[in-house]
Amino acid sequence: MISITIDVDWAHDEILEKCVSILDEYKISATFFCTHKHNVHIGNNHELAIHPCYNCGESHEKTIKKLMEIYPQAKGVRSHCLYTYSRLYPIYEKYGLEYESNYLMYKQKGIKPFKMINNILQIPIFFTDDTYIAISKKASFELEDINLKSEGLKVFDFHPIHIFLNTKDLKTYQKAKKYYHKPEKLKDFYNEGEGIYSLFMKLLNYIKTNSIRTYTMNEINNIWRSKGCDEI
Repeated sequence: MISITIDVDWAHDEILEKCVSILDEYKISATFFCTHKHNVHIGNNHELAIHPCYNCGESHEKTIKKLMEIYPQAKGVRSHCLYTYSRLYPIYEKYGLEYESNYLMYKQKGIKPFKMINNILQIPIFFTDDTYIAISKKASFELEDINLKSEGLKVFDFHPIHIFLNTKDLKTYQKAKKYYHKPEKLKDFYNEGEGIYSLFMKLLNYIKTNSIRTYTMNEINNIWRSKGCDEI
């Protein structure tokens, strides 16, 4: 079972729009973990969840409440930097959130969701683009690096900025970061070789070519709650 997720991370509308349009072109549904109110149309085939940052000076509950006012339909949460804390779970339950996706099990086999406290389901992450470029000494940006044919749930976590830049390493990304909300400037830092964009496209083509169904995170949540872990 494969799920494509996007951590919006305050991306400029133009950068987010590129990501949405690629997914729509391939008719692949994704879950967008949103950090802010944006002006990009994300169709009903996709899922909107929240991506709170708990390092912004406000209380945890106020941060969650603000995002839930923007995205009242959200059932899922993935916090910025994958921050988690046991006292968050009662707050998640209070605001109707049903699942969290903060547990990184990088390229592990046999991943399954598991229940946390307050009836919150943890849906682990299989792959993140920033981790891949951070720890891979010689990243090939080939699907062979990902163990796609291994058993278990595979939740992919991509960031619009890395897709837009086709990021190949964190050093180059840090140079571009000061222009984070200036797409025209960011284009000067686009990597013409292999990078996160090319890997993302290889993954989407693999899914399309092999007629693989993908699932939003809330679909996985609903399957787990109605049929149990064996169906995932």
